[in-house]
Amino acid sequence: MESSSETLKQQFASLQEQQKKKMQRLKERKQQLKKEQEKGDDEKPIQASMYVEDDMGLQLSGPPAKNDIMYAEEQMTNLKDQVRELRDENGRLYKLLSERDYEVRQIRKKMEKERALLTGGTGGVASEAAATKIVDLSKKNRELTAELESGKTKMTQLSRKVQDLEKQLKAAVAQARAAARDEKASPRQVTLSLEEEKDLEADAKALKDKLTQTTSKLLETKNEVSMLKQELKVANKVLEKEVGEGVNIQALLKDSSGFRGRSQQILSLQKKVSELKSQLGMQTTRSGSGLSLEEQFMGTATRATNYSDKNRDRIRQLERDRKEATEKAQAEKEALEADYSKMKDRFDASKARNKVLANEVKSLKDQLAVLLDKGKNDDELITALMNQQEQMQKLLEQTTKKQQEYQQQQQAEVTQIITKNMQDQNIVDQLKAIVAQKEGQVKALEEEIREIRDHRMQAMQGGHVSPARRPPSRSTPSDLHGNRPPSRSTPSDLHGNRPPSAHHGLGSSMSGSHGNVMRPSSSEAFYLNSQNQNGRGSRTGSAPGQVSVKGATIIRPATDSDLKVRDIEVQLQEQRTVCQAAQVERDKLLELVQVLHNRLDEAEQKATEADSQLTQHRQRNVQLEKQLGKAKLENKGSPKKGRTVRDSVGQGDIKPGPEDIEEMEVQLSIQQDENEALKAALQSTLKAKEEDLKFYRTIMDQTKQIFLQGLREHRQRGATS
Repeated sequence: MESSSETLKQQFASLQEQQKKKMQRLKERKQQLKKEQEKGDDEKPIQASMYVEDDMGLQLSGPPAKNDIMYAEEQMTNLKDQVRELRDENGRLYKLLSERDYEVRQIRKKMEKERALLTGGTGGVASEAAATKIVDLSKKNRELTAELESGKTKMTQLSRKVQDLEKQLKAAVAQARAAARDEKASPRQVTLSLEEEKDLEADAKALKDKLTQTTSKLLETKNEVSMLKQELKVANKVLEKEVGEGVNIQALLKDSSGFRGRSQQILSLQKKVSELKSQLGMQTTRSGSGLSLEEQFMGTATRATNYSDKNRDRIRQLERDRKEATEKAQAEKEALEADYSKMKDRFDASKARNKVLANEVKSLKDQLAVLLDKGKNDDELITALMNQQEQMQKLLEQTTKKQQEYQQQQQAEVTQIITKNMQDQNIVDQLKAIVAQKEGQVKALEEEIREIRDHRMQAMQGGHVSPARRPPSRSTPSDLHGNRPPSRSTPSDLHGNRPPSAHHGLGSSMSGSHGNVMRPSSSEAFYLNSQNQNGRGSRTGSAPGQVSVKGATIIRPATDSDLKVRDIEVQLQEQRTVCQAAQVERDKLLELVQVLHNRLDEAEQKATEADSQLTQHRQRNVQLEKQLGKAKLENKGSPKKGRTVRDSVGQGDIKPGPEDIEEMEVQLSIQQDENEALKAALQSTLKAKEEDLKFYRTIMDQTKQIFLQGLREHRQRGATS
């Protein structure tokens, strides 16, 4: 899980770096577009002024159309790049969401496994703590699923926006094609498809460079043309002064006759005027000299009339030429005005189109800003989800560790209890074995007593019977559990090499024959000591013919059978008392075991009842939490309207008001108190079990101590006697 989280972090870092690079590219492109728009805005007033003052009929309609087409193509490429970037981001986000869903599924599987383990384990405080932790984890899981669903809704919204952008891009492409058709662009530019435009991006950049160069050259040529136009205006004014206002210059250039300018005409006319004046003066002098009227009439009068007619004809021709020139100029003026109106309409249309495109660019910028903000929010949400996932993993690890520790503790306690029960059972079995052995010894002694009585009766009936012809005994107490074959034995052989104390010999025979059997209990030791004292007094007081010499007993042949019978009777009484004490102790232990079993059964029943009550309370808690959530949602959605909510438990209709919410909270607090009371009851039962075990241990310790004390006293008395 840690490696997957690290890989996800690396993928996020690479995505963020790519987004930053793309944003920088977009900013650079936007700056270039702004610079080009500013250049176009600077050129447009110059062009308008040039078109207004253009009297030569020059038209430059080609480059503006190309600029518009290139601007549309640039906009299309930018929109395509944006759509690609958004698609890439959506694909990556979908991949991340799929990975997140896979991780959430794995976490849910782990949670279900842990729930199954916890429900299948032992009940008690651990199951309650685990249930509370499971409820908390389920709440956190619900929150995570809600956040995932919100992320999915955001992704669907982003995909819808991408589709809208694609539609806008298609509309922009259609508008660009329509504009190219209206402006009579080349067929190659109109029929370019989207796939060809991708391949021609490099050519478009080269064409952009060439276009910038041509625009710079155009500006230079336009400046030169404006200078030449001003010079032409000055020359036209000078020509008008020279030729006149209504003179056609092209006709004058085409005219092969030697046309003279106005200044030359003025000079020639001045010369003629001076000649005429001189002629008039001559005529006056001649008239004064007495010339005849006929000469005057025939000579000078005809010349004057001829000059006046010629001047009139020339003036009429000049007037006609001026009228034709004015008509031609008027027609040219009207044509230029029509061209100007057309160009003005085109300019207004291009302005409107530029405004529309600028508005679209602004809207796209706003959409991009919104998308970037949403991307940042998605990044923050993903980081928050990653942090929550790490926290959940840590909590899961902690809970698993705690559960393992608790299970280990429980297993250790269970093993201790089992070992204690086994020890107690072994002790009981050993006591049973001791009792059985003692019962066998008692039976053997009874049989031996019967044989001795029979032998004695036979001896009494027969009169004098020698000790060598006594009937053989079946078995001694030591032969009951030994490996010796049965043989004839004297009374001295029945006890072997015992010390003078009969009870000491009994203890040694018991310890020798039953080496693997546990020591008798305290009650057995008590009865043993009491019988030891009684037997010692009876033997020392009423034993005829018995003399002790340095620890050895000398039995007379006449009283051996009596002494042996008495010893056997004493041993019988001791064995009976020990058997009775062991039986009493056994009955008490069995009663105590039954009490413990009853308590265990009651505790198990209480634990099962508590578990069932806990499950019921948890179900009720979950239902009440659901009802609370529904009530809160309904209060937020429609606080004025009184809606009714059906209780899932079947408790009737509940109005989602503040009183109902308070009642729900009170019920929750009551259930929490009940849970705490159940926990306290379980703890009290555990304490009672521990106290019973301690009491049983104290009983066993006391019995062992009493038994040891009895053995020590018995040995000391045997040593002293």
